[in-house]
Amino acid sequence: MNYKTKNFRAQANKVLRSLILAILFSVSLFQPAAGDEVDVTFGETKVENFFPNGLRFSVKIVVQNYNGKFEFYYRLGEAEWVSYPIYCSPNTRDEVEYFTCVYYLNYEVLPPQLTISYKWRLFSPVNKVNKYSTEKTIIYENSSFNWNSLHEDKLTIWWHDHPSEFTKQILTVATDALQKQEGFYGVERHWCINRKVGVIGLSE
Repeated sequence: MNYKTKNFRAQANKVLRSLILAILFSVSLFQPAAGDEVDVTFGETKVENFFPNGLRFSVKIVVQNYNGKFEFYYRLGEAEWVSYPIYCSPNTRDEVEYFTCVYYLNYEVLPPQLTISYKWRLFSPVNKVNKYSTEKTIIYENSSFNWNSLHEDKLTIWWHDHPSEFTKQILTVATDALQKQEGFYGVERHWCINRKVGVIGLSE
């Protein structure tokens, strides 16, 4: 009688363990992946140029029952990405819930013809959301002039109201100076932006 009881308990434990494993497997198999619970639609970003005072980015993001963070990412030229948390105002129109997000990029001086990449991000550990909009790139320019550009290796020169021959001479002199500096200091120089003087240049 004692043997049968032990055998029954052992069989019951095996069945119980099998059921627990099956339940855990089902939960892990059918649990939605992070970021799939909330349907997000990023509208087209409107970019307003207030040269020389900066840029204003605004977008409409359609998302329902969302309680999380909004961030704006931007990159100046080939520099590192920078992110800023932003407040987005909730709205409802024709029974559609959406948020209006605005970010104003304003440095002391942003040099003209600066390439700026940007994107938006939604993040919420509660809703399991981590989604980015499509990355876009614009050129920050003074629209008062008709700009032209020349590029060679690591240097790009923008100009207006001058003959192209004059600009080619400048590019040749600048490229030669860069090569001499790299040889003299024994380092390869990379793109950077000097925020204090607002000049795109090359730095270690």
